[in-house]
Amino acid sequence: HQQIGLYATMLTEPPGSMWWHNEPDGAGNRVALYTRSDGGPTTWQAVISAQGGKPIDIDGDKVDDAHREFFLQFGDFQHAYQKGVYVGVSKEGKPYTVDPSAKATPETFRKAVNPSLRKPASPNLPDIAEFSHVCPGGKEAPRLPGAVYNAANAPVRPCPEAISADDVGMMVVNYRNEPVAARVYDPDRLAHDGKRGMQGAGFGSDMAFALQTRTDRRCQPMNYADGNVPFAAASSSPVCRTDGTPNTPYVVQTGALAGDPFTPIMRAYAGDLIKVKVQAGSHEHEHNGSVNALAWLQAGSGFGQAPHSGWRNAQNTGLSEQFTFTARITDYHTRNHQNDRL
Repeated sequence: HQQIGLYATMLTEPPGSMWWHNEPDGAGNRVALYTRSDGGPTTWQAVISAQGGKPIDIDGDKVDDAHREFFLQFGDFQHAYQKGVYVGVSKEGKPYTVDPSAKATPETFRKAVNPSLRKPASPNLPDIAEFSHVCPGGKEAPRLPGAVYNAANAPVRPCPEAISADDVGMMVVNYRNEPVAARVYDPDRLAHDGKRGMQGAGFGSDMAFALQTRTDRRCQPMNYADGNVPFAAASSSPVCRTDGTPNTPYVVQTGALAGDPFTPIMRAYAGDLIKVKVQAGSHEHEHNGSVNALAWLQAGSGFGQAPHSGWRNAQNTGLSEQFTFTARITDYHTRNHQNDRL
C-alpha cells in the first residue's frame, strides 16, 4: 500500500562506477555503498565516481562526469501515530516481537496523526475538526450492496479506506517529517482556551523565521545541535512535551549548527557537479520542488546535454512522476564561506 511504504525506486548508475556515501564516517573515511550481502549500506545521497580515482567520461566529451547525487522521494498521507506510542522496531532497527494479545481497540485511533473520517465539530465551528469514534454506515448499511457495516449500530473505529481519500496522516520526504509548528511553539504561553501551549511571540516564533538558524526558540530542543553520528541523517525531529522538554534523545547530521533545522542538508562544494532526483511516491497531491538561487536546464538532466531547452528554478511533481536536474555548484562569497539554499 502506498501510504505505508510499499513502493520502491531503482536508481541506475554508469557501468563500472563506484558509489560512495556523500558523508564520511566518524574518522573522515569514505564509506563504500552496496558492499554487504543484503545490498547495503544504502543511502539517499552518494558520490558517483570511477574506480581507482580515474575520471569517468560518460558522454565522450573528455570531461570528468563524477558527481554528487541526491534522491528525494516524497509521499502524502503517510500513516503515523504520535511519537513513542506504537513502536515497531528497536533503536537498532530490529523488529519487536508482536504480542498476539495486543489488539486494536475503538480508542486506538486517538493516538493516530490526522486519522480518517473527520467532520466539522458543529455548524458554528466549521474550522474545527471533530474525529468521531464511529464510522459511516450503521443503520444505513442495508442500502449499500455488499456493505460490511453493522446494520444495527454504527461501526466502531478504525474506519479503513480503499485509498486515503480523507487525506490522512502526514507528508514525508524519505520517510522523514519535521513539523514546522514545533519550531514556533511555546509550551508555556497561555492559549485562548486557557491551556498552556501555542505559537510564541517574537522572532523565534515567527513563521517567517521558522527555518532560520536561531537559538531563541521557546521549545528548547530546537536550539540544540546534539548527536555524534558518522554520516546518518537526523534520526527524528524532537517534539516538546507540554513542559518544554524533549521526548527522547536525538541525533543530527555532522556539521549541523545549534538552531539548525533537523532535516539533513544536501552537502556539496563549489565546482561540484550535482544531480538531484525527485519522485512522488504517494499520493495524488502535487508538490513544487525548488532550490533557492539555483537554476537548471529543462532537459538533458541525465547524461546528455540540451543547452537550448531553457532554464528553470522549479518543477511540479505528482503521483508516480519524477524529475532530475543537473547543475554545477557556484559558491557565492559569504563571510563564513558557506551558502544555505532552502
